[in-house]
Amino acid sequence: MTIVGRVLGDRSARRCCNEATGPVAGPVTMPSAGHRMVVVRSAGSGIGTLRPMDHIELRGLRALGVHGVLPEERVRAQPFEIDVVLGLDLRAAGESDDLTKTIHYGELAEMIVGVVESESFLLIERLAEHIAQACRTDERVLEATVTVCKVRPPVPVEIARIAVTVTR
Repeated sequence: MTIVGRVLGDRSARRCCNEATGPVAGPVTMPSAGHRMVVVRSAGSGIGTLRPMDHIELRGLRALGVHGVLPEERVRAQPFEIDVVLGLDLRAAGESDDLTKTIHYGELAEMIVGVVESESFLLIERLAEHIAQACRTDERVLEATVTVCKVRPPVPVEIARIAVTVTR
């Protein structure tokens, strides 16, 4: 089975399938709003199957890091909370119960904490981008959505947190 590396949204699913992979087997059911689709091809077949993308989610990962524009943010670590949603095909892991067929959650969490703690960026947008790029180094990951929350932002008004979300 081969996953075609094109993630499809609601409107362009059939058009993209036909352009990217040739004919799609069976009827194409358009996803409901917010659901992403992926084209999967069987080995040796030119026919693709459109199916919903599976996800692995890590929510509320906390780490201390030196990220920010203000002088005090550049010298003292502050708390960040990270959410990551990876889009990939989890059927092989679900069918085999084999850890090597999925993303190891512990290793993923350690990698993300390592980025937050060892790198230093002015913008949390750059931190989110860097984490998303690191998640995409595994070829099984078709999409990575990363939210970086600055838990105690240094702003002159009462605010619980500031967050940035990127999808790559």
